[in-house]
Amino acid sequence: MKVINDLVSVIVPVYNTGIYLRKCLESILHQSHQNLELILIDDGSDDVDTLSIIDNYIDYDERIKYYRNSNMGVSRSRNFALSKCQGKYLCFVDSDDYIEPTMFEEMLKRLTNDNSDLAIAGAYNQTWCFRIPLNKLKDQTLNQKELFDGLAFNQNVNNYLWAKMFRRELFQDLNFDETLDSFEDVDLMPKIFAKVQKASIMKDYFYHHLKHHGSLTNAMDLNMANDMFIAFKKQEEYIKNQLQFFEFSNHHNYYRSEIIMLFTLIFSDLEVINTFTLPTYNLEKLSKSQTIFRELLHKLLKQRKEIKKP
Repeated sequence: MKVINDLVSVIVPVYNTGIYLRKCLESILHQSHQNLELILIDDGSDDVDTLSIIDNYIDYDERIKYYRNSNMGVSRSRNFALSKCQGKYLCFVDSDDYIEPTMFEEMLKRLTNDNSDLAIAGAYNQTWCFRIPLNKLKDQTLNQKELFDGLAFNQNVNNYLWAKMFRRELFQDLNFDETLDSFEDVDLMPKIFAKVQKASIMKDYFYHHLKHHGSLTNAMDLNMANDMFIAFKKQEEYIKNQLQFFEFSNHHNYYRSEIIMLFTLIFSDLEVINTFTLPTYNLEKLSKSQTIFRELLHKLLKQRKEIKKP
């Protein structure tokens, strides 16, 4: 069997994740595929654990390329890392997550065997006591249209950078939008997919995404849910304007954003409830179960408003 030894660049932005960082780095550096470079971008960490761990590892493994740039933000950090990458393939790992030891090896095999531009694997949402599969995938290949169809419904495809391996060329002339404080992946993903001719979907669960008190996905609030909706709106507009041969609607993701807003509003102060306006979108495209659940939450919110009236 042919040994695949292409260089893989792994981008890890770091900011004060000391209690998780060691496990993250260990999982990357002890991959069965050893030909890798770890681009470690420290965005001005000031906790002792993070700085101590980084110091130990950069002395321990010459494959680590370490850069310290204060207050750049995650988008600028990733763009800076992209300018330093030398690998044929590219992966992103969050510094509080970790990966299975054969992830790079198995993804490289699929990319090579399928002659694909992108590999997507399964991931777990994980806490200290349990893990839940984020997606249930099966081994298959998708063409570009199928890739965008999957993106619209979160079927086989999502906007997350992690649990994916990209051909480096996909990022040629592309950068993360540095004006965005969140959901920069939603902005960039369709631009990458527009260059993909074939994608490999893998049933294996290789990525562990930690849900903890300080993680972005665990800090979702009303404003962030609204930012999510706006990001999906811009994504749909980009696809419709730039890729006019696709019929694309983000109604499924609009629904997800609104549900988060409704849950947040139910537990908010009356002042917040009365001043916030829920977004509008095409309800005809929702499933019957989505429509029923949405109407139930709207009714609960209305009842809370009435109870709170003086």
